[in-house]
Amino acid sequence: MRDVLFANLPIPFQKLRAYLWLVVFSRALGPAGYGAWSLFNVTLGLGTCMVTMNFGTAMMRFLSGKRTADESSQAMSTVLSTVGALALAAGVLLTVFSKPLASAVFGRTDYSRLVILAAAAVGLDGLFEEMRGFLRAQRLNRSWALFTLARLVPETAALLLVGIWLSSVTAIAWAYLAAGVVAVGLGFVYLRVVRGLRWHRPSRAVLTRYTWFGAALLPGALASSLSFSADRYLVGYFLDLRQVGIYSVCFTISALGFFLLGPINDVLLPELSALHDSADWDAFRHRFAGIQKMVFGFSVGAMALLAVFPGAVLRIAVSSAYASGATTLAVLGLQGVFMSMAMLYSVILNVSLRVWASTTLWVGMGIVVVILDILLVPRMGITGAAWSQLISSVGGAAVLLAVNWKLFRLTFSPSWIAQAGMAFAAVCVIPFLWHGATATLLGCGLKLVIGSIVFLLALVLTRFLRPSEIRVFREAFSH
Repeated sequence: MRDVLFANLPIPFQKLRAYLWLVVFSRALGPAGYGAWSLFNVTLGLGTCMVTMNFGTAMMRFLSGKRTADESSQAMSTVLSTVGALALAAGVLLTVFSKPLASAVFGRTDYSRLVILAAAAVGLDGLFEEMRGFLRAQRLNRSWALFTLARLVPETAALLLVGIWLSSVTAIAWAYLAAGVVAVGLGFVYLRVVRGLRWHRPSRAVLTRYTWFGAALLPGALASSLSFSADRYLVGYFLDLRQVGIYSVCFTISALGFFLLGPINDVLLPELSALHDSADWDAFRHRFAGIQKMVFGFSVGAMALLAVFPGAVLRIAVSSAYASGATTLAVLGLQGVFMSMAMLYSVILNVSLRVWASTTLWVGMGIVVVILDILLVPRMGITGAAWSQLISSVGGAAVLLAVNWKLFRLTFSPSWIAQAGMAFAAVCVIPFLWHGATATLLGCGLKLVIGSIVFLLALVLTRFLRPSEIRVFREAFSH
């Protein structure tokens, strides 16, 4: 059990890092500064998505299982050289057009340096992600954890110190870039010395296969990223950086509800791919059902806390400067359940190689978000952006469940909805029984702790949460 938890330690640590950045940067930079930092991260994420071409996912699909040293080296050489070339081209374009991009993204041309820093960081992040993807494809989960933590821990500490010391978005971005240079350099050394990978001439066959798979997923991946992040661009366009900062705080907190979704593409895809390719359907459904139940229960629990106690969550996480985002946070809390199911079932499309169906879905969800943002943000402010996310997630989850109805019917029990619903209702009762003030940190903390305990107890009493389900979930990440 210790090995299982350790191998997946980066997943909660990544969420912890996002939370630490939120707590520190939201205070050190203020709402407007935090809005600029959020847009920097969004731009970096979109750029990384484009230059990696989903090759990491392709490796997890086609390089899983036993492979010879030559096969592994040739695949990695092909992937890294291709991503490096794409990153160089993207970096040049972003640098050349840094001022107009800064004006469009941040509303200020003096932020052009942030665009240039993002251009440099895109390539480094792309290369590092492919190295991580290779380790996941080989199902070297413990090595993947150590490799990931070797970057996350010092990088997080460095950025927090820079943020506290200098209170500058540009300084934090410089620190991020420096950490990326060190991580990629040491990553190359690790793959060569420890994993024995050698440089091979890029293979046209590997490139064709991976490009076919990755390119089919790319529009969907971009649309998925845009569906999560386009609202911040539109909030910045229609409103200002301060509102971007408040909305980003709410969105980041709500994303903590996706705590269990981090392993999906990294762990669940290669695991289910192996079961799918071997036609072991009983094990496939058993494994997926266990994961599905735990993800559903956790996301409903997160929704309960965010929807019932949004003000308390914001009071603890950030300062009173962000209190106006309580309604936005509550709506995003509801969105989390539907997005969790949508992300979970999109993995099934990738496993069964229905990549264009996955792409079409995410493109459609992205389009819905953009259209609704244009209609709602000018009228409702950041709450309108939250409603756009909720409506898009509900529609996406409905379509995915319809497409995978047979699997859903065989692996999802209707009783789970009633059991989780009763646990949610139990949390909703707390404000009516406890009328104490929530303005103090102690009062807010007590309500969240009590809400969490009540929800977990309700899951146990309704027999939603049983030791057998916990074992299934644990086994899913032990391979």
